[in-house]
Amino acid sequence: MRWELSFCNAEIEGNEIRVELKKPLKAIEYSFKIGGPNFIYRSMMPNFGYNTFRKLLRNKDVLLDSKRIEQFRAVFNAIQEKEKRSAVSLDARTITSGAKYCASCGDKLPNNLEIMRFCPGCGAPISS
Repeated sequence: MRWELSFCNAEIEGNEIRVELKKPLKAIEYSFKIGGPNFIYRSMMPNFGYNTFRKLLRNKDVLLDSKRIEQFRAVFNAIQEKEKRSAVSLDARTITSGAKYCASCGDKLPNNLEIMRFCPGCGAPISS
């Protein structure tokens, strides 16, 4: 299985997880800290294994037991689903002001939106 998330590409094959980072490691770790904008990702599942996740982000390739693999599948699916729902969409503010706003965090998006793939404020995927 393969996931394309806002902060990494993840792939699970057997008991092996591989990731390819899209953002700097520190930015990803910061976004998963308690109180960070993506803390919901850590709180989605009991015993998520954040330390294992950090190890995965640093090593890019980790072997895990089948129970932990299933947890990571569920977490990656939930993150992907949340990112799809929070993708930028045009709302009433866009029509009245001509500006575009992030549907996830509400920040005003820069004019060079056509070359951007993610919101610079929260990292949510941008779709027009």
